[in-house]
Amino acid sequence: MKIGRNAPCPCGSGKKYKKCCMLKNVTAPDELDYRRLSEVYNTLFDRLVEHAERVFGPGGFQVALEEYWLWPEKDEEEQAGEPVERQMPLFLPWFLFNWEYDFGVAGVELYGPIEQTVAELYLRDRGPRLTALERRFIEAVNRKPYTFYEVLEVDPGREILLQDVLSGSRIRVSERSGSQHLRPSDIVFGRAVVIDGIGMIVGLSTYVIPPSYKPMIIDLRARM
Repeated sequence: MKIGRNAPCPCGSGKKYKKCCMLKNVTAPDELDYRRLSEVYNTLFDRLVEHAERVFGPGGFQVALEEYWLWPEKDEEEQAGEPVERQMPLFLPWFLFNWEYDFGVAGVELYGPIEQTVAELYLRDRGPRLTALERRFIEAVNRKPYTFYEVLEVDPGREILLQDVLSGSRIRVSERSGSQHLRPSDIVFGRAVVIDGIGMIVGLSTYVIPPSYKPMIIDLRARM
């Protein structure tokens, strides 16, 4: 049953509903947009992983993982020591939006076409079935590179203001989990994008880089 704005609040406070729990039940528009984008990402993520296996076969994932880790250049002992699981939050978005199959690099023959990302292949094959928001999401993330971000401001449980250490550009992202643990001056490696005016992270390393490493990253920028 809908409660009138001027009706007594059902919580028993004695106040009018509009001055009590009504305020608690209102969700900000940006919060709704972030939830909507998160739902789109979660849905697309599962579909893209399934599409990658359909296109490249079960071997595609392993080929991409070896390229990500540069494993062919390492011996078996080094490979066994790699903390693969901790890299999945960074690797999986890279696999879907950045990796391109190249036989010359992989040295393994797969079923799928070369020089196209999984996301691009999904757009090609399933494009007409996608919603406008799903298409905008893919286009905003596809091929956008990872970079180093310095944390400038943190609103725990809500958002983070990030500055790209390499380019100097800033982006404010909605982030529920990471904002609980990061602090100003921390440096993180990942990808932040803006979709429909909402900033969000799509791929983030689980390792926080100490601020003392910033001069090294700036030096990398100079050499690049």
